Amino acid sequence: MCAVTKVHNLPEVLLNYRIHAHQISRRQSVKQQKSMAIIRREQMSRLQINLKPTQEKAFELLTLEDGWGDFSATDYKVVATLLEDLC
Repeated sequence: MCAVTKVHNLPEVLLNYRIHAHQISRRQSVKQQKSMAIIRREQMSRLQINLKPTQEKAFELLTLEDGWGDFSATDYKVVATLLEDLC
């Protein structure tokens, strides 16, 4: 949206919704995560942010919704490489 109009974060809650095991976002979470990854890559491309392959892997790991608990030692090393490259 920010590519075509101004956006703002509002301090007040405008919508409440309940979370339950049968909602579509729970049943389609893998599909949604893949879609979000595509959107993130497109946005980074628009912002002219080009990642190296190791950085792409780290970025994917960092943006996983529930991936933090399943990090392996290799995953932590990949993330550390991304952070080192940024400094």
